Amino acid sequence: MSKRQIIIVLLFFSSINLFSQDYEWKIFTYEDSLNHVPSKGVRDILITSLGDVIISTSKGYANGYNSNAGLFKYNHQNWDTLFIGSNSDYPSSTDYIWGFIEDQHGVIWVATEGGLLKIDKMNSVLLTKSNSELPTNTLQDILIDSNNSLWMASYDKGLIKYSDGNWQFYDTNNSNIANNNILDIALDRNGKVWLGSNGSLSMFDNESFVNYFSNDSLNLEYISSISFDNSNNVWCSSYYSSFISNFDGENWKTYNFRQILNRNSNYNSFEIIFDNDGRLFAVGPYGVAIFNNHTWNFIDSKNSNLIEVFPNNLSIGCISIDKLNNMWVGTSYGFATLNIDLISGVSLTNYTPRKMEFSLNQNYPNPFNPSTKISYSIPEEGKVKLTVFDILGRKIQTLVNEELSAGSYEVEFNTSASSATAKSFSSGVYFYRLQVSPSSGSGQGFVETKKMLLLR
Repeated sequence: MSKRQIIIVLLFFSSINLFSQDYEWKIFTYEDSLNHVPSKGVRDILITSLGDVIISTSKGYANGYNSNAGLFKYNHQNWDTLFIGSNSDYPSSTDYIWGFIEDQHGVIWVATEGGLLKIDKMNSVLLTKSNSELPTNTLQDILIDSNNSLWMASYDKGLIKYSDGNWQFYDTNNSNIANNNILDIALDRNGKVWLGSNGSLSMFDNESFVNYFSNDSLNLEYISSISFDNSNNVWCSSYYSSFISNFDGENWKTYNFRQILNRNSNYNSFEIIFDNDGRLFAVGPYGVAIFNNHTWNFIDSKNSNLIEVFPNNLSIGCISIDKLNNMWVGTSYGFATLNIDLISGVSLTNYTPRKMEFSLNQNYPNPFNPSTKISYSIPEEGKVKLTVFDILGRKIQTLVNEELSAGSYEVEFNTSASSATAKSFSSGVYFYRLQVSPSSGSGQGFVETKKMLLLR
């Protein structure tokens, strides 16, 4: 850290804008028969590859209400119950759900205090340290990478990786990881894993950890959320302090919410996330804060209807953003959705998610050396084949050749000598082609080819 400049940016009230228009949220509560939510105490929100919304609730997380702990899926019309902790055969510790993710095959993986829960087409299996190689039952967060490998943050056993039945563990005894108690985990645009703990932020590149620690100029106390902007700069927020910090690889910048809001008490941010336009969204006791890299704007009880339904506690604990820039936020009373790009007063009642279509995206980075990532989407189950050709049309490598469920996928094309599938690749133009044959036999197949450039 001695080689890196620490910059503390103290932002004053002049940099704040409260949106002048009123924002009308579509709000879901337990008591509302029309816009109903199956349980209070929404702790986390996931937007699936098909645009459905899954919420998690944890026991005791609701205000004045003993909420049902579980997972519930909303398809913009009806609710489906995926899991109820108290009504299952699993221990009561699974009532505490701290994170969940959807893999490339539509399987939901859930991090709980009772182990790793796998939910596959309404069937569920609980992996624990008693029936698997899992070193601890207390998991605090989970993510999945482009290879469909699971990465888990644990309470006391560091970082855990699970891939194709194989387990790997990284703790203070066998690696240079900063802390065994990991509070949050995130994946950056280059596939590196970032870990938030109390007093430290760590980056893992599949070989070793780079650690950043709190000091007199940098507060990394109880990191609650990690996110990445369009330039892959890391941002983090804290459970117990008023700071949001970001790091561009050389310099740290810190935003002090106590000064931004001109308040004496701490205003912590529970979760931060970037939308599709590169804006930062932060949620906490203040409502929703939005940062466009120049100005902070706020949506709160003064310019929205949140206070009408959540009268005793405006605090928002989680946020997710779908492909249409709709915010979905969770509170201890229920959850709500709003698109800030819509004209004030336009109802979200008739909101329907955009139908997923076949798509093949441009590889990133491009040009590349030695590896690049290719992402694609399919709207229905089908046989998928992704193939790489040289400039003469000769097949070089098959990256994907299997039956896949509807969803969005990403695969790596690696030309390095250390890659198990690598051949002798020279600089030049290559092509990659996606072919999809739907299992339904509808005949609406898909073929698209794109060009990429390898520079040695």
